[in-house]
Amino acid sequence: MRTLVVCAHDCSPAAVRPLGYTCVIPVDGLIARGDYEHEFTLHQFTILPGGAAEKFKITEFDKIKIV
Repeated sequence: MRTLVVCAHDCSPAAVRPLGYTCVIPVDGLIARGDYEHEFTLHQFTILPGGAAEKFKITEFDKIKIV
C-alpha cells in the first residue's frame, strides 16, 4: 500500500502526515461547517512546507480508481 484516501471532518494536514505515503483527498469526502472552512481545509494541504504538499493530491471520489 502506497496511497491513502483521506475522508474527514475539518481535516488538518497535521493529523494526516503522509509518512512516505501519497494521500488522496476527495473534495466531496471532506465535511466542513461551511464553504469557507471547506476551501480553507483544502488550501492548507497545498501550502505545506518542505515538499510535503506534493504528497497530497486533491480530487473527487468518482475520479479515484482502486486497483
